[in-house]
Amino acid sequence: MKTFQTKPTEGVAQVRAVEPVIMGLRLLLATLLLLLILVSCQDDDTSPGEVRDPSLPVQLDAFMPDSGGIRTKFIVKGFNFGSDISKIQVLFSSDERAATVLGVNNNTI
Repeated sequence: MKTFQTKPTEGVAQVRAVEPVIMGLRLLLATLLLLLILVSCQDDDTSPGEVRDPSLPVQLDAFMPDSGGIRTKFIVKGFNFGSDISKIQVLFSSDERAATVLGVNNNTI
């Protein structure tokens, strides 16, 4: 009975050297795909239904809660606020202190 001894060939060594590169490319591709999904799922800043109509007045319907201390979060409901947070300012009449606006759409601040 004959026994054969095999030696690793250069082709096998090259395949083993390429495997980490392929794994790195797969990881990079998976990361880029995840990033693309996350970026494409973000809401747009403005939509046609949230643009303020300057020919109509701003309408305030509700202010919740109706009382609170400093740093109390509140919600203002109404109509025609717009969606540009940089153009929204909420002031309290007793001392004219400006509230920090966290978010806005055409009907809610």
